[in-house]
Amino acid sequence: TVKMAHTKVYSASENSEHSKILVQVMPSGDCQMNVEKRFSGMFYDEMLPLFLADAQKQRLGLLQTIHLPTFQLQKFSFSEEKKVLPVIDSRMEVVVPRYATQIGNMMLLRLFPLAGGNSNDFRTNHRYADILIRRSYSRIDTVVFQVPKGFSIAKLPAEKKIATAFASYSLSGIKKGNEVIFTRKLIMRKGTYPASENDNFSKFFDEANKLDGSRMVLTKK
Repeated sequence: TVKMAHTKVYSASENSEHSKILVQVMPSGDCQMNVEKRFSGMFYDEMLPLFLADAQKQRLGLLQTIHLPTFQLQKFSFSEEKKVLPVIDSRMEVVVPRYATQIGNMMLLRLFPLAGGNSNDFRTNHRYADILIRRSYSRIDTVVFQVPKGFSIAKLPAEKKIATAFASYSLSGIKKGNEVIFTRKLIMRKGTYPASENDNFSKFFDEANKLDGSRMVLTKK
């Protein structure tokens, strides 16, 4: 006999993309970035074709994930863990000339160097259909900045949280010695939401994108 069964519905914590970026800031404003990413659930499925591709296609695929005007991808690698919930890990070493904007004795650094922006398809006044989020998922980014000698932290962005029925976003930062650690969390919740929520969706993504562009200010001692 043939029995129909539902495929497993993954939670936001299982459909996840986690990244950790170590940023070594040079006094010149150049940066060396070591990037580690872990993909599970729906993100594992999306990354699997790239994981199985040859090195040239892998390199081209990774280049498309780096939203910076100037950079050099020096090294990269992939690995897979075949577990009940399999994961794919990627690692990159990226050099970014003049990542910091220098104004006088100040150095401004964007907190999330690889954030490409959250797509906002809700900028319309003419939505009639309900809004469907098919899967819950999470994107969590941790960025560790190593502050160069001769510089001090002048300003950190304030902690921020946005909470709605369909999503949440948070941004926080702490200082530990000569390092500053920022964490950004985006969680989307599956469901069907009325068309009247369109403006709230648009405002949420606009605010999240604005926060993704937040900057830290360093000053030369």
